[in-house]
Order: sequence, then structure tokens, then C-alpha cells
Amino acid sequence: MATTREHADAYLAQAREDLMGARALVRAGTVDPSLVAPSVLAMLMQMTFEKLAKAALLRNGSMTVNAARATHRAASAMVSQLRRNRRLLAPLGGDIVWLDVLTIVPELERAHPQLAGPGGAQLEYPWEGANAEIRWPARDLAIAQRLCDPISNGGPRVIMFASKLVENFDQIYP
Repeated sequence: MATTREHADAYLAQAREDLMGARALVRAGTVDPSLVAPSVLAMLMQMTFEKLAKAALLRNGSMTVNAARATHRAASAMVSQLRRNRRLLAPLGGDIVWLDVLTIVPELERAHPQLAGPGGAQLEYPWEGANAEIRWPARDLAIAQRLCDPISNGGPRVIMFASKLVENFDQIYP
């Protein structure tokens, strides 16, 4: 039977792969919406943070393997821990540097189809809006558009945060 650490390491390994896919969409620190599908970037970052969070929570004992398999709410739990325990963010430059990203991660999590609820705006599938109009992620998902907004620079910022988290993961979550 595999250990909790082995499960955590597997989540971390897959998070690295998901992050690699997101990095391929963003070059030179900018997101060009004419070249990048915002909803695809959002989906990759949601998957990256969910797996990073499961690895972190498994390593620090806040989550069991069965709970990790059953939930899509791990990222917000990890962000909550990072906000409460500033020592965890110290290797990444501290919490002030990442305030914007720490609000984006839970927003990405809430866009997961299982969490958005019936008729809710979400990452993967079309939904029906308030006036019975059909909406879909590529056009209508606010968090996807936010990641590609050149003013907020959300996409490059979340990728940078995830990259630093991966680089320092073993120090933060031994």
C-alpha cells in the first residue's frame, strides 16, 4: 500500500506537469489573448493549484488520501493556511507580494464544475445565464478574462506564484 507521502509526491509531480502546460501559453511575462485561450489557461491553473494544494495538505497532515481523492476544495484550504501562517510564504517573498494571487486561487477553485453548481459559471462547460442566454467559459468566465488582463497581469502572476511554490515546495512542506 502506498504511503501518504507517495500520494503527495504524485500530486506534486502532476502539478508540475499542469504548470508546464500553463507556462507554454504565457511567454515573456505577458498573455496575448489572441494567442492564448483564456479558459484553457484558467483550467490549467485551477488543476495546478488543486494538485499543489493536495500535495501540501497531505504532507502537513491536514488531509487524508481519501479526502484528497474526494474533494475539489483543497486550494482554498491551502491558501487559508498560507494566510494564517506567514512563515510558509516567507520563502516566496511574503504575503504582501502575493495578495492578488491569494484571491485568484480560490476564485479558480470555485470555477471547477463540481463547485460552481448547476447553472453556475465554470471552467469546462456552457451554462445558462440569468436571462436564459447560453454562456461558455472561453467568452464569459470572469476569472479566465482576469488571467489574460494586461493591466492586472493575473495570468503571469499566478504562474509565477505557482512556479515559486513548486521550487520551494520541499522547504515549505517538508
